[in-house]
Amino acid sequence: MMDHVEVVKGSQGAAEKSKQAPNQQEIVSFLALGGLGEFGMNCLLIQSPIARVLLDCGVMFPSPEHLGVDAITPDFSVLGEQPLDALLLTHGHEDHIGSIQHLLRWSAERGWPTPLRVIGSRFTLALVRRRLEEARLLSSVRLELLQAGEIMELGDLQIEAVRVHHSVPDALAFAIDTPIGKIIHTGDWRIDSRPLLGDSTDLPRFGEIGSEGVRALFSDSTNVDVEGFSVSEAVVAEHLSDVLDLAPARVFVTLFSSNIARMQSLLRAAHATHRKVVLYGMSMKQNFAVARELGYITLPSPDILLDEAQMRQLPQDELVVLCGGSQGEPSSTLARIAFGDHADFRVCASDTLVFSSRSIPGNEKRIARVVDAFHRQGARVVLPTERRVHTTGHACAEEQRLLIGLLRPKLFVPVHGDFRQLTRHAELARSMGVEQTYCFSNGELLSLGEDEVKLARHHEPSHNYTIGKLFRGADDELLRQRRHLAHNGCVCVAIRVNRSGELLAEPRIRDFALVIEPNGLMAGLQRLIRSSVKDYDGPWEEEALSEHLRGEIRRYFSKQIDRRPVVLPLVLLE
Repeated sequence: MMDHVEVVKGSQGAAEKSKQAPNQQEIVSFLALGGLGEFGMNCLLIQSPIARVLLDCGVMFPSPEHLGVDAITPDFSVLGEQPLDALLLTHGHEDHIGSIQHLLRWSAERGWPTPLRVIGSRFTLALVRRRLEEARLLSSVRLELLQAGEIMELGDLQIEAVRVHHSVPDALAFAIDTPIGKIIHTGDWRIDSRPLLGDSTDLPRFGEIGSEGVRALFSDSTNVDVEGFSVSEAVVAEHLSDVLDLAPARVFVTLFSSNIARMQSLLRAAHATHRKVVLYGMSMKQNFAVARELGYITLPSPDILLDEAQMRQLPQDELVVLCGGSQGEPSSTLARIAFGDHADFRVCASDTLVFSSRSIPGNEKRIARVVDAFHRQGARVVLPTERRVHTTGHACAEEQRLLIGLLRPKLFVPVHGDFRQLTRHAELARSMGVEQTYCFSNGELLSLGEDEVKLARHHEPSHNYTIGKLFRGADDELLRQRRHLAHNGCVCVAIRVNRSGELLAEPRIRDFALVIEPNGLMAGLQRLIRSSVKDYDGPWEEEALSEHLRGEIRRYFSKQIDRRPVVLPLVLLE
């Protein structure tokens, strides 16, 4: 699995580069390509006098307004022409690694040297490796292993990996010694006093770093508006076991496919309640396989895991189905089960559905539709608001206070979250005695000197959109056109006409996403086309007549039904 990973304690190439570097003003700058004021697409450029490092390279999933878009990625053009020294990864969630293949294709178009150094922990690199193998881009990178407690040099940056606990294994924070002092970036983190997978966040090390002095702390803000401490995964495991024990028949559990600790909890709960487990969903199966191969998942019994064929022979009260679709994605396994479109399952009144995940903001309506579909068919639905069947992977307010108290930074910068959370996090830091706080946004450049801070607009933030296999397959203008089409519909009109204005056949009309038959609209449109051609006094050219018809038809629909459809006229002039 990890044949392409190198354990690196330092970089000779970066050291030589440092020797050759001219004297420069000691400034370290930070430019966010994503992740500020939004959920996902975390990507931060760190630039010192010598080194140029990208920290994380994530994807953001589209909302319903992004019609036809599969994923949203950073606009890498703001990186300019100077190649990166490395890509540094905090952990393996899609919102932190999902855009790597797009970065590699973009950099290849500019002729950047390869391979790109991609640095991260064992599990993170295993996920990246599989992703790049599928994209046939593995040769474009050099995967370099950096474990918690190890230090790596990149030019004038000395990077220490610090263990943090998250909902995916091997998550890291980074303590970065720079020419202007030590910078801490937490990545995604929380405190779990009873972790079921991996170790808890290394608070003693953070305390030692704090005593050494911290110039700036960049900290995850996702859960700052939730008071107290996050719930331990051990508590969730107990509640899941209770739900499985009391369920009368099948139990469907939907969760994030990267939540390896939750998968382990469910395996143990299934074993304790004499049930078997089957996995559905490509990402679920792939992440499970990687985790099992690396030893992060162990089977409580050799026969606990079934394939689809074995599942069909099992009594329903002995089955647990782990499936993707926790955000109500229309094409997901869970949605297809809910709406009767799955080959292996039909919802029964005796079934139980467990949402072992949180809802990402913007997905509430889609999730509600899935929940309602299960309820409509008589099934029981268990939500995190009713039972402790999920816990967050992000630190709550009291955990944030503890970390700030340990590190005592001179400057605090909230990251990862919407502006309400970023602002709340900055307020929390000020309440802890941090005098300098900066809420900066995508497209702004935060420059730190030894004693000064500057914040300036670098560029207007923008996104790239992927459609199928197309990277940058859409832009804001195309999405605007799609929204217009969805709201107003489309009408195609084909006519044959001679230069005397005589129609040689009945106009052929086809409408898309627009009902034009009621209230005599079809007949009225036919009459309009005939009169428009008859009264036309412009040049008898196909393009000119097409433009004339387009305007007449759009005005007709605007007057009749208050819609402005896209009109596609085809004129054959004979």
